[in-house]
Amino acid sequence: MSDKMFDFNSGFVEAYDNFVRQSIFGYEQIFSMVTALLKDRLPTDANLLVGGCGTGMELVTFGTKMPGWRMTGFDPSEQMMSIAKAKVEQHGLGERVRLVHGYATDLPEGESYDAATLMLVLHFIPDVAGKLSLLKTVSSHIKSGGSLVYLSHHGDTADPDFKEMLNGWRDFIIHNGVSAKNVDNVLQTALTGGQFSPENMVLTLLEQAGFSDIKRFYNAFLTSGWIARKA
Repeated sequence: MSDKMFDFNSGFVEAYDNFVRQSIFGYEQIFSMVTALLKDRLPTDANLLVGGCGTGMELVTFGTKMPGWRMTGFDPSEQMMSIAKAKVEQHGLGERVRLVHGYATDLPEGESYDAATLMLVLHFIPDVAGKLSLLKTVSSHIKSGGSLVYLSHHGDTADPDFKEMLNGWRDFIIHNGVSAKNVDNVLQTALTGGQFSPENMVLTLLEQAGFSDIKRFYNAFLTSGWIARKA
């Protein structure tokens, strides 16, 4: 059991930025939503931890909209980190952004943040123990009373409504320009890779990791976002 994600150092990275916009409804707007939610909770000079920072969407959105925020982003993919670094430099955010190539466990012990984000990260960890391990590690770096923003695929594959949502999501992605073959391959990988967890499991994991006051702020097909507080 591990909190390590699958290998993103592959050809998938090259297509990720386009595919995620084609598959997640309002992808870019979600990050603006998160900025707005956190703005009311955090000081103007907040220090944020961005887990699985990928190609840098959170770093750029937070950095350009909130000029006083400082951020540390970590990601195990060298290729994604390279893209994120280029975007950070392009937007002149280098002095406020620190990038860590690795996992949450590679962060210095005792380092704390006002808030953290895990957006489109945990569904890539197939087992429940691994998901909880990452949540607990990230939680250990959030100050008491701080916030976590969590966005992930979810769903109970045994629920009769799941298939309807999955089919609707499939058609949505195809309508956005992805071939049916590619969509089917991605969804099959998601289904066999344990990327869908029932919502009650998601909420339980958040609570077990030390979070409370959990509120949903986004939902589309089989992807939802929650904001919670560290107890």
